Amino acid sequence: MIAADIPLAVASKTLRHSTLAITINLYGDLLKDSAEEAMHALDEASANQQEVARSHDGGVLRAA
Repeated sequence: MIAADIPLAVASKTLRHSTLAITINLYGDLLKDSAEEAMHALDEASANQQEVARSHDGGVLRAA
């Protein structure tokens, strides 16, 4: 569920955990993987945006 971007609170209720803390304690290590994947996606999006900006500005990168 975490890999499918289901909110942790929804996963916790679906799994019938009595508290969100139980879900985090059991599956918290998966959140690290999700965070790393999100950072990688942001890096790629930023690189793509810079490429688009260069192609529109004749190769001159301007601050946003």
